[in-house]
Amino acid sequence: MSDREVTTAEYKKYLTRLCHLISVELVPKTAVFDYFTERIYKIEPKLDDLEPLMWYVQSGFHYDITFSLYRLFDKKADRNIFHFIDFTEKNLENIFWAREPLTENNIQEQRRLLESVHAITERLRKRRNKFFAHYDKDYFDKPEQIDVDFPFTNEDAKQLVRILQKIINQHTHAFSSSGILSLEGFVYVAAAKLFNAIRNKPH
Repeated sequence: MSDREVTTAEYKKYLTRLCHLISVELVPKTAVFDYFTERIYKIEPKLDDLEPLMWYVQSGFHYDITFSLYRLFDKKADRNIFHFIDFTEKNLENIFWAREPLTENNIQEQRRLLESVHAITERLRKRRNKFFAHYDKDYFDKPEQIDVDFPFTNEDAKQLVRILQKIINQHTHAFSSSGILSLEGFVYVAAAKLFNAIRNKPH
């Protein structure tokens, strides 16, 4: 097997894994969390009053999405969106592209996209480090203070997810002449059905 074939195989494996992490895992989780967050405490009767376990479900999603997003934007790690772009840039000439190859301009555009959300990812990093991964003394007794000092909204999460989708879609289109079907719409419909089923079940 030639060096170019080896590099292409490595790139394909890396791209496939990122596609799964973003499209199959992160997008649906974020959509479900977003749908329920917007409704669980705002529509009477409140859903967590009807189903007390919903607090734990939402808390689980909150932690999961925080860590899942952070891992993909963690510049210090070996496997993340920054590392993937660096790997691609180093091997632009060593990958068999199905269509028009990605270019250095494409890579720089992707880096500009990531830089445009630097403030958001910094808040995410500090939230993760000071509250979700460790019990910082400033937030141990006052956990609600983390939202004041380092706010991170559902819209912030969705913006990061969409940038990840855009970048990975560019790679997938160039590499295999295909796009990635977003499950977001389907998940919102399913979340609505689940939401209504819990609200309408006998209590």
